[in-house]
Amino acid sequence: CISSAASHVYKRQVFMFDNLNQRLIPLTRMLRRKEVLHLTGIGQSHMYQLISDGKFPRPVPLEGKTVGWVDTEIQQWIEYQIEKRDRS
Repeated sequence: CISSAASHVYKRQVFMFDNLNQRLIPLTRMLRRKEVLHLTGIGQSHMYQLISDGKFPRPVPLEGKTVGWVDTEIQQWIEYQIEKRDRS
């Protein structure tokens, strides 16, 4: 039985507590393009260019022509951009 009331945030990752196994389970969301663009602050054509260059997470096919991005991969990309800035 997984407790939906007991969720925890650790390093920007959300976890749900599994009462049966007494452990935290990471909750991963699929983000749609509009939300990815909003979170990253980049434009659509730039995002697709970065994907082509292998510098941005690739979308995951969901159903038909619908795609989504894994939230943790987008968050890692954002954090990497911050690390690059801080190293400069």
